[in-house]
Amino acid sequence: MPRHSTLVAEEVRIEYIAQRIARSQTTDTLPIWEDVVPASCKVISICLDHLVLRVNNARTIDAQQYTISQGVTYDDGAGGRTSPADEHTFLHENESTQESQDHQYELLLVEAKKKTGRTGTRSLPEILLEDGWTAEDRPVITEKGVLINGNCRVSTLENLLQEGNLNARDHKINPANPMIEVKVVPTPATEQAIEQLERRLQLGTAGRLEYNWVQATTDMRRILVRNGDDYSEVHSFYNHLANYSTLPQLKHWLSARDLLDQSLHNIGMDGQQMHSKIPQFLFDMGAKRNKAAGSAEWEQHDIRALNGLLAIFLKISLAEAAEREMRYNLQEIKSADNVKKFYVDLQTCASNPLLQLVEEKHIVHNTVTLIPM
Repeated sequence: MPRHSTLVAEEVRIEYIAQRIARSQTTDTLPIWEDVVPASCKVISICLDHLVLRVNNARTIDAQQYTISQGVTYDDGAGGRTSPADEHTFLHENESTQESQDHQYELLLVEAKKKTGRTGTRSLPEILLEDGWTAEDRPVITEKGVLINGNCRVSTLENLLQEGNLNARDHKINPANPMIEVKVVPTPATEQAIEQLERRLQLGTAGRLEYNWVQATTDMRRILVRNGDDYSEVHSFYNHLANYSTLPQLKHWLSARDLLDQSLHNIGMDGQQMHSKIPQFLFDMGAKRNKAAGSAEWEQHDIRALNGLLAIFLKISLAEAAEREMRYNLQEIKSADNVKKFYVDLQTCASNPLLQLVEEKHIVHNTVTLIPM
């Protein structure tokens, strides 16, 4: 569905926010802004149609790629479909277009409805319906109305309004003229300051949803690109999480992510890292097997062949055609000879039940020829 709110023009938003800041007597704090810890900021009330969902939100970058790769459309609210997402939909310069906002809204609602990994194990719609909207929910916006923090909460609020599930008495939001309090950053926003605050605000409070491993590794890559492969800063943002508590662990998961991207490419599914059935621990095992192969000084063509198997196992997993998790099949491959035997058997479809399943489901489809032996 499109956003509940039709976005007003940028010049209207900027003037509205500036006037409200000038009149505001209420302040709040941000945990960090431009390296100031903590930083004071003004609080204003604002109409929902003056708020812009940020397309560069770290939580949705991979989902955007998936949406583009599939040319996804949504119900347009009038019995038709939206335009399909394409390479222009999520560009920063198109952020204030209604089409971009409508697609971003759908992606944020998917995140909002997740329970697994969220502090407190309730989805955002459940939290807002049961607890109402409080001062603790104040989003953070730029001077242009772009949401730095609170994208999922605002999208959830709009969706509840869309479905008629909010009333003014219980939720302190007037459906006829929905307004909320927000914090406005104290100085004009730069991308670096936004990212710094965005990451800090992801930590720990009730209702927060941790990045999954794909979202986290995407964010890590962004930091590395900006800072010239300085892993220490990446680690400082993520060492509170068990998977990344040590620098070797963090590098391990970045390697696992590289293998995921490579495997998706090998099976013709580029950009689909946020596919709901991606088996995380298959790539955990893939990174471990690659590290072991490197330590054992395998030939490069044997390592490429190993990763060809990883692509095959991914395709089997996505097809839900395996009797057990494919990471265990990968774990059983201990040597380059094991890899070679698998390919020989694959070409003849020997009595191995897994290989018979591969052929029956038409899962490989020339994958063998993609991997030089």
